[in-house]
Amino acid sequence: MTNNLVTDSARGKALVETLGDRPVALLRGHGNVVVGPDLRRTVSRAIYTEVNARMLLQAVMLGGPITFIDPRKAS
Repeated sequence: MTNNLVTDSARGKALVETLGDRPVALLRGHGNVVVGPDLRRTVSRAIYTEVNARMLLQAVMLGGPITFIDPRKAS
């Protein structure tokens, strides 16, 4: 079994590089990492990341095409 948890400085550095200027990184098999300028924004992002993931799962289960937002229009 592969451990993808951040348990040392090398993995911490890799996570920082992955996040870059983005607020969320997904950790395969371990949920996500969320950052923000303050606690309120960080918790809000964490909650909505979970809500959006559940909604996407439900949409996929319904079948049919899914139209994603153009990344240039999402920011």
